[in-house]
Amino acid sequence: MNVRASAEILGRIPIFSDCERAHLQVLAFSARNHSFAPGDPVIRQGTPATRALLILDGIAELSVAERGGLRKLGNAGPGVLLGELAMISGHHYSVTATAKSLLTAADIERDTFLRVAGEFPEFGLRVQKALARKLEAMVSELASVRPVFDKARAFAR
Repeated sequence: MNVRASAEILGRIPIFSDCERAHLQVLAFSARNHSFAPGDPVIRQGTPATRALLILDGIAELSVAERGGLRKLGNAGPGVLLGELAMISGHHYSVTATAKSLLTAADIERDTFLRVAGEFPEFGLRVQKALARKLEAMVSELASVRPVFDKARAFAR
C-alpha cells in the first residue's frame, strides 16, 4: 500500500480525522509493514505500548485476560488502529489482538508519533482535541449509568 493510501486510512480514524493529510503522510511514510500468521499475537495485553498498528489486511481477534481465562471482545479488520491510546500515553496495551487470518499491519512507533507532534504542534493539538472529545463522551456515558450503580449500592446495604 502506498503512503497516500495509508494516510487516507489514518484520516478515517477518529483521533486523526481533523489532522492535515501531510502530517498523516509523514506517519504513514515512517510506518513499517509487518505480516502475522494466523494465531500470532499482534499486540499483547499488559506489555508496554511502544507502537500502534494499523490493520491493512486480515482480521485480528481481540480479547482480555480475566480470572485465568480469555474473554473475546470481537474482531478488528482493515482500517482499525490497534493500541493508539496506549501508544500515545506510553502505557501498556489493555487488550490482546491475535491474527485470525494472514494479517498485514503498518506500525506507528511511539517515538515517530511524538516527533511528528513535536515538529508540527498543530498536529499534536488536533490529536489532543480529538482525545479530549473522546474523554468527554466517555465521562458523559459514565454519568448516564451512575444512577444504576447508585441503586445497586443502596440495594446491597
